[in-house]
Amino acid sequence: DFGVGTALAYDAVMVLARAIEKADSTTGEDIVQALRTLGPYEGITGKIQFDANGDPLKIAVIMEIHNGRPRYLKTLTAQ
Repeated sequence: DFGVGTALAYDAVMVLARAIEKADSTTGEDIVQALRTLGPYEGITGKIQFDANGDPLKIAVIMEIHNGRPRYLKTLTAQ
């Protein structure tokens, strides 16, 4: 059974592949620099992009378990 973790991992690999391609390098600093200027990536889990420091800007949905069932609690936006 593939879950949310699989989708997040897929998006992470795709973003990394785009950064490596843009940087034309596999060194850490080159990849981080490419991430800073990559622009938004529309992934399975939503839009992913990075700020000037290389930190991700992504929406996170928080769920909770209530009476044994998952339910929406809130959405967080990192800015």
